[in-house]
Amino acid sequence: MKRMPENDSMDTYEDAVAYLEAARKCLYFIDDGFVESILKMGVNRGKVLDIGCGAGLITAKLAKRNPDFEIIGIDASEHMVELAQQVCLEERLNLDRKVSFLVGDAYNLSYPDNYFDIVISHSLLHHLEYPVRFLNEVSRVVKEDGAVNIRDIKRPPTGFFHLYLAVFGAEYKDRMKKMYRNSLMAGYIPREIKQFLAQSDLKGAQTRRFFVTHYGIEKKSSRNEQNKIEPMVYEDALSNFLRKCFV
Repeated sequence: MKRMPENDSMDTYEDAVAYLEAARKCLYFIDDGFVESILKMGVNRGKVLDIGCGAGLITAKLAKRNPDFEIIGIDASEHMVELAQQVCLEERLNLDRKVSFLVGDAYNLSYPDNYFDIVISHSLLHHLEYPVRFLNEVSRVVKEDGAVNIRDIKRPPTGFFHLYLAVFGAEYKDRMKKMYRNSLMAGYIPREIKQFLAQSDLKGAQTRRFFVTHYGIEKKSSRNEQNKIEPMVYEDALSNFLRKCFV
């Protein structure tokens, strides 16, 4: 299936709100799983950059799970940054000290080299037309012994596209259904992501598959700091979601 670039979404406040509502209802187990994987990257404290933070749900969950992180979330959408600030205020997180949000460009990060202990990104890659430039920026701002965790949906095979849309988009309605369809068509396949990584400056990272819907890039920290945070059980949420889809 040929990739079809997605027009930069979240151009309106209504789009941003629709995404936030759908994410809270349908994507919490995916977000929880991503947060758990970040906590196992070998870094227990320091500065974290969340690129394409969206409505800040992952940022907020990570901040609550590990208060020793100082997290900066950036997004190209002013509407998303506004919602992210609201989400963190609702979660009673300390904005400006432990968590902050800014409008930013994934291709031109306004931070010095070797600045962040962890760089994370979820559901951004399929929005980008120049993934190698993005990975080069990630490589530039992360510390040499830091960690990287990038994850995104992958484009389904042609014969399975409508099945993916029906099953994994079962809970989406109207505007969000259309946005999900566009995102699936804009996703990159594993072979493409491996090529991007090989062409980039990001060394020591590996590609990984997550369930049947997601693919990602991970680089664990050489610090190998022990995770002292109790793991969260999110498998039940995934099982319940799949049961609703298939039953």
